[in-house]
Amino acid sequence: MPRRTPRAEIAGVTTARRFSRTFHVACPASVAYAYFRAHDRLAATLGPHVTARTMGGLTRWSITTSAGTTTWDTRITADVPGRLLAWTTTTQSLRDSWDLWFTERASDPGTDVRIVLEREVPSDVILPGPSAAEDSLGDWLDQCIVCWQQAHST
Repeated sequence: MPRRTPRAEIAGVTTARRFSRTFHVACPASVAYAYFRAHDRLAATLGPHVTARTMGGLTRWSITTSAGTTTWDTRITADVPGRLLAWTTTTQSLRDSWDLWFTERASDPGTDVRIVLEREVPSDVILPGPSAAEDSLGDWLDQCIVCWQQAHST
C-alpha cells in the first residue's frame, strides 16, 4: 500500500486553524452587523495597511507589508441582516473564512457577537495577523475585538 503524504508535508501549505470568540458591543445587532458588512471600514480595523473594496458580489482585500502586497477576493456566503454574516475567500491559493452571529441581549443593552475564523494559507501568502500555524492568531483576533468594541462604544 502506498504511503500517504501527511498534510503537514504538502509543500507550501500551513495547518488550518479555527478560532472562535464571543464578545459584547454596546449597540444594537443591526448596527454591529452594518459595521462588519462594510468591509472597507472593517479593513481599517484589521490594520493600517489593509484595504477592502467591494465590487458587485466580491470584495477585493489587499495588505501591504515590507515583504510586498498580497491581494485576495472574498464573497459573502451567508447574509441575514442583524443576525448572521459569513464570507470566504474565492482565491484558490488560500482559504480564509469568517462567520459572525449577532445576538441582542435580553437582560442588558448591546449585542453579543460570535466570530469564527478559519484560516489555511500557503506559507508564502501574507494576510493580516499571524499565519495560521502560529498560536498567536487567537491573540491577534482578541486585539481586533478590542478595536471593534471601541468602535461600538456609546
